[in-house]
Amino acid sequence: LVADLLLLARADAGRVTAHEPVDVSSVVTDAAAELEPVAGDHEISIAAPPGMVIEGARDELHRLILNLMENALRHTDPGTAVEAQVERRDGYIVLAVEDDGPGIPDELRDKVFERFFRGSSDRGGSSGLGLSIVRAVAESHHGTVGLEPPLDGRGARFVVRLPAHRI
Repeated sequence: LVADLLLLARADAGRVTAHEPVDVSSVVTDAAAELEPVAGDHEISIAAPPGMVIEGARDELHRLILNLMENALRHTDPGTAVEAQVERRDGYIVLAVEDDGPGIPDELRDKVFERFFRGSSDRGGSSGLGLSIVRAVAESHHGTVGLEPPLDGRGARFVVRLPAHRI
């Protein structure tokens, strides 16, 4: 909790961690491997080809991806799927995390990125900072995060767009 609050305080103060080329696919793979032992009956899958490079702070990007995937695990029933995909599109690296859960009601779509907001299906006793950290990290990397309509009528789909590294 202290580390999360510190990250948000730094973001509020406009303090930016040094950026270097980071392969987002590698970070997604690492985050999925870290979550695998605690995923229970959830099915985690990733589609993350190498070479999806941005200018960024690896530790912050790891926190962003971990928060999105943990959020999906927390708000879905055991046995459901959580997927992360990374692709290059129109000069951006696009990271999508999608789940087979109940989705997010329309009236909460704007609130989920607010600090200390917790959904009614939060079974893990979260602090309510996870998605606000995702937004802060995305913005500190000159990117965006938002909810998009899920593919195939599935649960929730969070999409982060970060400028691709120019070689």
